[in-house]
Amino acid sequence: MISRRLLLAAAATAPLAACAERPPHFINQVSIEGQPAPIGGARLAAFAFAGPEPIRVRDNAVRSFVNVKGVVPVRFELVDGYAASTPFQPSFPDRAGIARAGQALGCDVVIWGRVNQFEPYQGGPPGFVDVTVNLAWVANPAYAVVSGQRQANIGAYEGLLHVMFDEIAGRLP
Repeated sequence: MISRRLLLAAAATAPLAACAERPPHFINQVSIEGQPAPIGGARLAAFAFAGPEPIRVRDNAVRSFVNVKGVVPVRFELVDGYAASTPFQPSFPDRAGIARAGQALGCDVVIWGRVNQFEPYQGGPPGFVDVTVNLAWVANPAYAVVSGQRQANIGAYEGLLHVMFDEIAGRLP
């Protein structure tokens, strides 16, 4: 027979185990590392984002940067063609590669990133998105790594990404 004390102890730890599997409720945060330079009006070359639906994610990110900061995007076809024709994978240690990409694409800033986690809103717990965006300025050593998490009752993937990327763009100089 199970004692009442054992049942109470098990009931008390069950919510903690459930919380460990889900993100905390209503996170809305953005953190920036690095020394970002002003981005308004810059020509932006967006490389593919890793994670689910990389083309939609990149489209949403660029749309937010255009609307919030007034960047001028380099056509995706040019960026994709450059990525396909060279072994270039954007990374901060590869300053020479970023400079070559910037010169070839005529851009001021190279951007790439990943969706680390996404859980859609389906009428229960709020939807959750966790993204990392990397920006490297071509002509100087400025860079930024922006991490953002958002949880909201927004059903569509695109809607939650739109809100998240608007917030990220708004936090940059």
